[in-house]
Amino acid sequence: MKHTTLLVLCLVTLSVLLVAGCTQAPVTPTPQPTAVPTAQPADTVKTADTSLGKIIVDAQGKTLYYFANDIAASGASSCNGQCAALWPPFSTSNVKVSAPLDPADFGSITRTNGTTQTTYYGWPLYYYFEDTAAGEILGQAANDVWWVVSGEGNPIKPASVKLGQNDQLGKFLVKTHGEEFVVK
Repeated sequence: MKHTTLLVLCLVTLSVLLVAGCTQAPVTPTPQPTAVPTAQPADTVKTADTSLGKIIVDAQGKTLYYFANDIAASGASSCNGQCAALWPPFSTSNVKVSAPLDPADFGSITRTNGTTQTTYYGWPLYYYFEDTAAGEILGQAANDVWWVVSGEGNPIKPASVKLGQNDQLGKFLVKTHGEEFVVK
């Protein structure tokens, strides 16, 4: 009997402890303050210093170009199809810039395939497919119609080069059979 009483007493004590443990209010953790983000969104277009001077680039530092066959503020691009494969259009839905650039100088056009293309002073902007890293300007002066864009919105064209003289990109002007050519 003694064992039975002791067993019942143990069971009752255990039951009381279990019930007491289950009925306690849950502990609510104290909320910790969260950090407020201070970083601003990156500019989608910015200026960069290069051997050609201050030019405009995208957020990753890739060079942007003008195509001389385009007509500023016409609302159209003259580079489509295979041309656009070599000179992909630059497009961003929300231009963010810092001084000295002004967002009011940027706009967009709708291309023949229905996509949008960002413009600067009305000129459609392009990448060059061989520019694979930030700061490369391999498309500069290609076919004398593709130009890096200055921070002021002007195409950067090399100064006049005389026969046998270097231009700013290390190219030479030569004359063969009465025709002038620029060669590397």
